[in-house]
Amino acid sequence: MHWIVRHAGAGLAALFFATAAQAGFFDDYVSDGLGYESHRTYFVKLEGGATLQKIGGETRIGGSGNSKIDFQDDLDIGDDKSYWTRLDFQPFLRHHLRFTYTPLRFKGSENNVPLTIDGVGFSGEEVDSDFKLDSYAFAYRWDAMYIGERVTLSPIIGAELLDGKIELDNKTGGVTNVSENESFFVPVPTLGLRMEGFPFTRLGFYGEAKGMTIGKKATTWNAEAGFEFHVIDNISVNARYRYSKYDLDVSGFELKSNLSGPYVGLGFRF
Repeated sequence: MHWIVRHAGAGLAALFFATAAQAGFFDDYVSDGLGYESHRTYFVKLEGGATLQKIGGETRIGGSGNSKIDFQDDLDIGDDKSYWTRLDFQPFLRHHLRFTYTPLRFKGSENNVPLTIDGVGFSGEEVDSDFKLDSYAFAYRWDAMYIGERVTLSPIIGAELLDGKIELDNKTGGVTNVSENESFFVPVPTLGLRMEGFPFTRLGFYGEAKGMTIGKKATTWNAEAGFEFHVIDNISVNARYRYSKYDLDVSGFELKSNLSGPYVGLGFRF
């Protein structure tokens, strides 16, 4: 993964400059007669790439009587370098069905952390943490409104499934003497809005925000903005920045966290 992150930028830049002239970066706008850009018309679009995510916030394992645990101050959790994949179907013009999978895993280690979980104190020399968070996001998008012929406004409806597990190991002399873990699986519906514009035939920018609250059990929302450049008709490069916030309270487990970081990748459409 270190190799992917280090070389992704150089590879994408080389691909961009090697094909920009052939791609017709400043080609005249081409329309299909419906005000819909022909280069955005596809049946299946497959995307994937690398991401670097930073986590902040806090969690509590086992109920309100236990210690709140700050990801940075108490656990010194580091950033995660991971990957993402996205599958987008366009069965009809202006209608999109999208599935996105992003697996994240954060690890940390801190000394002499004063924590209490289920009446047990973490008093050893070292606390190792391992936080896994897999996101499965489903969304339907309708390109409902056009501003001119190059900008669309699209409502989004969908759901995000959060599958996570946090493990804490208290060690003395390298030997684990106390271990705690908690797992959760939370589905959260989402509503949102996306704005997308193509100032040039092959270069597009977009921004979207979505989220939802389910009583006191779960609140999620996220916002992202980025660009896409069509190198040739069926291949594109993309980059975006995303910020997500999660507030969960399920089965004795609390999570109040935020994730942020860049995504880069390639797209193929058919």
